[in-house]
Amino acid sequence: MKDIPLRILSIIEAPSAKTFRMKYYGKEEMPAFRAGQYFFASIGSGEEKTTLPCMISSAPATLEESNCLEITVPCRKDDPLGSYIHKNWRTGTVLTLSGPCGDFYYENARDGSDIVAIASGNGITPIRSMALDMIRTGGPQQMTILYGGENSEDLLFDTDLEFLAKRLKGRLKLHRLLTKEKRSGYESGSLTRNLFEKACGSLEGKTIFLSGTPKMTSVVRELLDELGVPETAIREQICTA
Repeated sequence: MKDIPLRILSIIEAPSAKTFRMKYYGKEEMPAFRAGQYFFASIGSGEEKTTLPCMISSAPATLEESNCLEITVPCRKDDPLGSYIHKNWRTGTVLTLSGPCGDFYYENARDGSDIVAIASGNGITPIRSMALDMIRTGGPQQMTILYGGENSEDLLFDTDLEFLAKRLKGRLKLHRLLTKEKRSGYESGSLTRNLFEKACGSLEGKTIFLSGTPKMTSVVRELLDELGVPETAIREQICTA
């Protein structure tokens, strides 16, 4: 993978994450990415150098139109790499990414035209990229998003997703679950089979995109197994936050 030089143009801060808008300034054409993929960021130097996968939250069209992309990085006290980025990446910072990586993206020849995306924590980041991409592409035709967190502050891109659901006029259906907060317009409590079926409907012929913490993906996997969803219909990406 080639090193990709970028400069941070702006930073959008949320309670549990920061989104960095970056512009590519290399001489060669920047590698294209698929909605749902990620890049690796190099952190530190010498023997201390390490890499961190960074989720792309923007659509490929943003790169095509302005040579820009957005990376969203969660902030947790037990995540030293993420904390390093939040502390050291600022507007004007020049950095190097490598990629794109991963096969967590919609492929028309492989996946159904109706997909169900289930996310928790930063797992919503690649899903947001896919939803933005729906505005510019022909597929998938339909997307249902089930996104969960302990409280409303845990839900990244909440307002963005509401706007996208309205703009896509029925092609995108949004359901949000809060496990420790009751709020109008949101489901509350644990993720049960009844709630899952209420939000997602029949899963026959649909492709499942599952993106979130190991705990969440394990629970959803059990539900999908109960519902008889074949392994070939599931795309999974584990996130640490």
